[in-house]
Amino acid sequence: MKKILLVCTTVVSMGLLAQEGPYISDAIISIDKNNDLKEAYGFIEEAERIISEKSLSEVKRKNLQKYYYYQGLINMRIHQSKDSTIQALNPNALDEAAEFFIQNMAYEKQTGKVKFTEMSSYNLQQCANAMFQRGAAMSDAGDKAGAADQFLAVYTLKSEKMDPPLMDTTSLYNAVLLSEQAGEQNTDYLQKAIDGNEKLLSMGYTGISWTVLDIASQQRVVAGSKAAAEGVIAQQADKYSDPQPTESATPDIYKALVRLYKKTGQTEKYQDILSRGRAAYPSDDFFVKYELQDFLDAKDYDSAMKNLDLAIASDPANGLFYYVKGFIQSSEMDDNEGALISFDKALELDPTNADAMYMKGFI
Repeated sequence: MKKILLVCTTVVSMGLLAQEGPYISDAIISIDKNNDLKEAYGFIEEAERIISEKSLSEVKRKNLQKYYYYQGLINMRIHQSKDSTIQALNPNALDEAAEFFIQNMAYEKQTGKVKFTEMSSYNLQQCANAMFQRGAAMSDAGDKAGAADQFLAVYTLKSEKMDPPLMDTTSLYNAVLLSEQAGEQNTDYLQKAIDGNEKLLSMGYTGISWTVLDIASQQRVVAGSKAAAEGVIAQQADKYSDPQPTESATPDIYKALVRLYKKTGQTEKYQDILSRGRAAYPSDDFFVKYELQDFLDAKDYDSAMKNLDLAIASDPANGLFYYVKGFIQSSEMDDNEGALISFDKALELDPTNADAMYMKGFI
């Protein structure tokens, strides 16, 4: 009996003394030398089980550095694998890979002992790129809410977790566009769209990039910055020409906030952003129409006419403003003489304006 007891005691002691180090080493050999992801994943998961049963202070620093980094690397390779059986090892491999790279960078910064930080930072960027592509695929598949969340996660990862931070405004812009669309089914996304658009506005985001003309196809191709566009033309003048910037996205951000604040009933913020949008883009009839509708709803026709006169002053070639002015004069102010003048001007600017022709004939 004593002999049996001794053997049992030895087994228990070995269990209590189980160490993560050998499993981490085996995982490293499996992925770095043998390229065996399944085996590497099994080893690193066993190391995780052992570590989870300890206080982190009991884990050797070098082991913890290797554990964080190789958990990230193995999971990233699982996500990248074309083998469905490998991908099935961890359906959340991409997100977990990013989290482990973040933990490695944070731990090495905390301890001051840097070994894998540079590689973790590089691989974290690869994870972010893969998340961006996943968001694009979700959007194409019609999952607007999932895509919005994914693009927002990419922006947050780059701006809050990377060192130095990266302001990926493209991801944030995609997130707010999709959030507004997702808000048609889930109103929680409307506030997400508002928050993102306000952030973009405060950052001075314009979304402007430079394009060049592909001479052969006569299609415009995005080059990026102005310097990049000029560089492409300098190197391949026989293929590309005519560098041009795209239009600014800033007016669209103002418009989105106008729609969103109105839809969510945030009246004061709606009126403020509408006023700011109108001041920034006085010739854009989007803001004119919203202001005008507010005046008409309130039956404040004098203000409506002042609004239209300002719009006409800033964009005198816009026949729509004259038509609307004539309509109000005729239907709400009993001023048929003034209405005829307005309709004539609308038709002078656009002879095909059927509404103006009808109203003029009706009078």
